[in-house]
Amino acid sequence: CTVVPDPPEPGAAIPNIIVAGDPDNGQFRPQVESLNGDLYELTIYNRNGLQMFATTDPTTAWEPSATVQQGAYTYVLRVRYTTGIIHSYVGTFLVIK
Repeated sequence: CTVVPDPPEPGAAIPNIIVAGDPDNGQFRPQVESLNGDLYELTIYNRNGLQMFATTDPTTAWEPSATVQQGAYTYVLRVRYTTGIIHSYVGTFLVIK
């Protein structure tokens, strides 16, 4: 009998810093592995709790406009993986100008 280990949990690579206007690092777009496709919700808030961006399309990124202030922003990301697991990620990232 051979014990087969469980496959690793799917995950997401979420940026912690973006540089507004930078062609290589100027977008906030989490990279999610093994995404089922029927649940993807990304919302971004400023430090006052004002919603700055929302999408249900994993290919759509947030590009801060020229009027967006430098500083910390909060994201809430809900996804369903191909395993059926629904996971919520909540955190902050910096926008640098």
